[in-house]
Amino acid sequence: MPPLKHARQETFCLEYVKDRNGSRAYKAAGYKCGTPGSIAACTSQTLKKANIRLRILELDGNARQSAQKAEDRVALARVIDKVWVVNTLVSNVDRSMQAEPVLDNKGHPTGEYQYQGNVANRGLELIGKHLGMFAEKTPLDGLLSGANVSISFFLPEKEPRVINGNGHANGHGD
Repeated sequence: MPPLKHARQETFCLEYVKDRNGSRAYKAAGYKCGTPGSIAACTSQTLKKANIRLRILELDGNARQSAQKAEDRVALARVIDKVWVVNTLVSNVDRSMQAEPVLDNKGHPTGEYQYQGNVANRGLELIGKHLGMFAEKTPLDGLLSGANVSISFFLPEKEPRVINGNGHANGHGD
């Protein structure tokens, strides 16, 4: 639903969604009512309009979705860190090496144990890398250890080419 055509109605809806305070939203939208006691009645009349109710529902849904996404991001940032990753890898290795039983959807052991060597090996590899247990090797590791290596190469000399003012090279029959 696009914003409401009347600016005061749209402002009322935006303000109302913030804290559900109709009187405050009514005043913030620029509406005026005869007496302070009648603000509640005027607010009630405004809230009964179908277009305003629909707009508030839409804005409220958007606000809740945004708030939920923000909460999810914060929760994810708190939960997923190095410790969580390493602990999860260790758990995967234990389960894949039959150290832990397979659980059903209610969390009860099924009495079944499964060996998954590829899962265990990959988990152990990642844990080992995290702990710095494996040094990265290059193709020349071991070949050059303890050896004195000297590399020599020959570059043939070339005659220098001089470019004259008209863009032609001199010295080679040009």
